[in-house]
Amino acid sequence: MLVELPSRRIAGLSVRTKNADEMDFRAARIPGLWHRFYADGIAAKIENRADPHVTYGVYTSYASDVNGEYTLLVGAEGSGGEGLTVVDVPAQWYRAFQSRGQMPQAVIQGWQQVWEHFGPGDEQRAYTTDLELYDDRDPQLVKLYIAVR
Repeated sequence: MLVELPSRRIAGLSVRTKNADEMDFRAARIPGLWHRFYADGIAAKIENRADPHVTYGVYTSYASDVNGEYTLLVGAEGSGGEGLTVVDVPAQWYRAFQSRGQMPQAVIQGWQQVWEHFGPGDEQRAYTTDLELYDDRDPQLVKLYIAVR
């Protein structure tokens, strides 16, 4: 489904990585980022948090495409906070996906859907800002929003 999402400000912790590194558990940075977000109680440090139930994974600052480096920010919609990184997500069009199951397998399956959808064809990823949305009221569901051109 194609959806237009409004702009939002997400604050949290970030890391620079690339998919090739994330396939090697010794080099992977994403699991540690999620662990730090929860273990250090980062959600409570986000000022003016819009929804206490929603957490985002924000993929931004792409160097090129699926093979290049990108920044992942784990956080929530809010105005910022001491020591936190802030990303302003612009209003844009997204292709929406969702996956249900045990985490992190559901997330992996969601991204597999994305990679299969954006093979050769008419619709192209924008590689601007992509979102994973988690709502603790439905902990086995992840929604993915992939920016399109």
